[in-house]
Amino acid sequence: MLEDIRHLPDGSTVEFDLCIVGSGPVGLSLAREFIGSQLRVCVLESGGVELDAPTQSLAAGESQGDRFVSLSRMRRRQFGGLSNAWNVQVEDYAQHGVRHAPFEAIDFEKRDWLVHSGWPFSREHLDPFYQRASDICGIGSLDYSADSWEERLSRRLPFAGSELETTMFKFGPSARFFGDGRMALEGASNITVYLYANVLEIEASHNAGEITGLRVAALSGQRYAVKARRYVLATGAIENARLLLASNRVQKAGLGNGKDLVGRFFMDHPIIRTGFLYPYEQSAFSTHALYDMRYLDKLTVMGRLTFAEEARRRQQLLGFATLLFPRTRRQQSPAHVAVRELRQAMRERRVPTNAARLVADFAGNLDDFVLDYYKHAVRRDHLFPSLSRGGWSSQAGNEKRYDKFELISQTEQSPNPDNRITLSQRRDPLGSNQPKLTVHWAGSDKDSIHRAHGILVRQLAAVGLGRLELENINNSVGLSLHHNMGTTRMHEDPSQGVVDPDGKVHGIANLYIAGGSVFPTGSYANPTLTMIALTLRLADHLKATGAPLTL
Repeated sequence: MLEDIRHLPDGSTVEFDLCIVGSGPVGLSLAREFIGSQLRVCVLESGGVELDAPTQSLAAGESQGDRFVSLSRMRRRQFGGLSNAWNVQVEDYAQHGVRHAPFEAIDFEKRDWLVHSGWPFSREHLDPFYQRASDICGIGSLDYSADSWEERLSRRLPFAGSELETTMFKFGPSARFFGDGRMALEGASNITVYLYANVLEIEASHNAGEITGLRVAALSGQRYAVKARRYVLATGAIENARLLLASNRVQKAGLGNGKDLVGRFFMDHPIIRTGFLYPYEQSAFSTHALYDMRYLDKLTVMGRLTFAEEARRRQQLLGFATLLFPRTRRQQSPAHVAVRELRQAMRERRVPTNAARLVADFAGNLDDFVLDYYKHAVRRDHLFPSLSRGGWSSQAGNEKRYDKFELISQTEQSPNPDNRITLSQRRDPLGSNQPKLTVHWAGSDKDSIHRAHGILVRQLAAVGLGRLELENINNSVGLSLHHNMGTTRMHEDPSQGVVDPDGKVHGIANLYIAGGSVFPTGSYANPTLTMIALTLRLADHLKATGAPLTL
């Protein structure tokens, strides 16, 4: 059932067997695993069913280092969490959703060239949970090869050797979480979801060996206590770390932070605008539908270019994937070029030496830019595909309409302890310290991008597709894809991780963490499927170790 916690008397204490903090895709997936069980479960959600500005203001924070998206844009204080903000058009453009893919086997390995890499288990160990997660997300089997999706006019590129290959993204609807999840929990007699319930502090015993309760507040002023036998934080990589750091009355550095690891190793996936591919034959715009976002066999799929494991080992590459989007001639007009160069300069916090000419080029060709913006952002024309919209391959006349593909990539970020969440001196409306993000892209990450781009240039020419002109000659990275990971990393050794392989915080008997914050490394793939797979694994562990602790 869903309840507004503000309807409870001020000062109330509620008690449960299991308390889950956060109702995003991770928290909802975990709670649904206990529907109909003998456990009494509560889910604490900061927001309501609908988004409201006062609650969303609690997601604010500050950042320093390389230019990064606002912290409030990467988080959603609302039932269903960030699934409410997913904007990819899926299921023949009838719904919004998100792209899914599992991490590759190499992503779980300890890689000699990547410091702090290595998971405590293999991809093979996680495969059964990946399949269960796929069922929850509505994306079918674990088959991500191109074999199942090729057709006469949608053949994969015939790459030779062992460098590039074509694999698939699958897309699942966001309503699986804030819609189906809500209906499931509303009908569950043993689960209570408290809306507008903001956790202020995690309270611990005198030696911090056990969690004794949560201090909870509503923006309207009421205060509550929530007690449970076990607790799971499922509020995302930023908030999971912030809550532990802010709960510092017993341990001054924050709960679970005896080794100064909480908040460290923040990772994300940036958008990398790689360049433009000019096909040798115009027929390419009619024969490469595999790389379009298409609705086939009741599932939305899209081909991507990825690097084979052998190439990643030989070239010491981070995970990297590239998508192809056809573009019109106008999208290489002086106005578009000027905007891209000015944006890049802003990301690098510099003034371009040709700034006056760029401004003049933009002003002199403004009509092209405004027309394209209208078609792309206002009319949402399928002829202007993007990360959130496909369908171009079903249109007639593509050979005359397009003259190039734009390549947009996303890459793994190496785990760096200096990329971290700390507590800001700024306070939110509840009086809690806001999070502060420090993030820098390492030179080794940019070197990996450079090597990946070199392979793309060579292989695309070798298969006779076309000439790739790299726009991103400095191997720079763009803004976040909102894939926050790594701030409470998993490791068997308490000196190297915040949680153990089961997700339990080292040294605390009844506190667990779920979601991307436990990832030791982040791959290039969108993390939701892996987050849910780990959550289902945690649910099984909690069920198997259900002996109650004394309240």
